[in-house]
Amino acid sequence: MSGHVIGLIDEVLTGRVLSADSDAEFRAHLRSCDACRAHYDQSLNLLRLTGGGRAPGELERLTIRAVRLVKPTAPPSVWPWKSVLAGTFALAAVLITVVAWPRAQIGVVLQAGKGLVVDGVAANKDTVILEGALVTTDKEDSAVLLRDEQHKRGVLLRGNTTVRLVSMDEVELVSGRVRLQVKDPKESLVVRTTSAGAPAGGNESLRVVQDTAGVFIVEQKPASTLVAVHQGRVVVRSASTSVELNEGQEAELTPNGGLSVARPVAGNSLIEDRGDGTVWGAILRFLRQLLDVITKALAGD
Repeated sequence: MSGHVIGLIDEVLTGRVLSADSDAEFRAHLRSCDACRAHYDQSLNLLRLTGGGRAPGELERLTIRAVRLVKPTAPPSVWPWKSVLAGTFALAAVLITVVAWPRAQIGVVLQAGKGLVVDGVAANKDTVILEGALVTTDKEDSAVLLRDEQHKRGVLLRGNTTVRLVSMDEVELVSGRVRLQVKDPKESLVVRTTSAGAPAGGNESLRVVQDTAGVFIVEQKPASTLVAVHQGRVVVRSASTSVELNEGQEAELTPNGGLSVARPVAGNSLIEDRGDGTVWGAILRFLRQLLDVITKALAGD
């Protein structure tokens, strides 16, 4: 599809059913068109700010509220049906757009640290994660569960971290550090990083592929990118080379694009899972609470 699809969006929202091919093309356009997607993101933020969920009766309640908001303060001699209906239809269009938008639900927030933001809106426990969601932490850690009918992935976001959760099978680390845990993989999990300072969706600098059960971390440091494996195996690929990391190994990508060979993990590379039992005691106790939340979610508890 070329150009914007506003007209087609209106038709689909009012009941037009597309063929399978047309529907796939329509959804692909919506995901790639900034202008069309901008309207959705704005509508999504509005819905979350007004309550978030789509409980029974919510659409009717907000519609009635819209009628009251557009009602003039001074009673006119003739009821302003056109103004009332225009306000009602405008709000209904926003809500329908949010309900019908083709971004799939791919996960949920398990535990929200102070300052957690999802798609520009403050998030709490049980906040829904949609595909392509941009998630940012402040100083506190947070935990997210990526899930569908076949498999689950646990993601621990450390403080001052930004990730784009592209899909169930792909995570883009923009900055900070993430710990990823997979119990029973049905598909490979890909974590990619962007060049230092690049925005989400920028040029890929590193790709980490996990196709076994296990735990690993990826961290964007000021001068390098670190990958370390606690359990299982991953393959790390840069623009020029690749290296396989097994349990207890790490590798590092330098600013010039050089990827180190596999080496034993340093003492604090896997601090979330090992620790040193001294000054990190209180921090590690909190981290392990988050890890327990992720582990229980992966087990279905």
